[in-house]
Amino acid sequence: MLQGAFSHYGFSARYDESGQAGFFRRILSDHLVTGPLLISHTHNDNAVGMMYPLSSRVAGQVGQAIGDASSIYGGMGSNGAQKTSEAIDLQLEDVGFSYAFTPGGVYNLLADNYIHAHSDICHPQTAYAFLQAVATT
Repeated sequence: MLQGAFSHYGFSARYDESGQAGFFRRILSDHLVTGPLLISHTHNDNAVGMMYPLSSRVAGQVGQAIGDASSIYGGMGSNGAQKTSEAIDLQLEDVGFSYAFTPGGVYNLLADNYIHAHSDICHPQTAYAFLQAVATT
């Protein structure tokens, strides 16, 4: 997932006190993805880091403080998967790095060093990480 523009609680089993699960939780709980799930995220993504949370807040869509990982309005492309027990926080690394992805794993790849805006995803490092995930069996 490259710079996802939806709630950073989207994969959470329980993101609030009422026990509410994220909208996309079934992807993990029902094992709908068999390979690793990679989520690129960066604080450089103003569209997801600032505009998405403002819009969610105005619309009253909780699960959508403004933008950071502790915000109820934060976005996936800015913070990665939050309150998702399966998620492992990693850095997006340079080409040649040996990722230890596992099938069914969820990986938040902090991409601050490579992705500098919401649609700035066309980099060798991004392609390499995602090809490593595809090759994971």
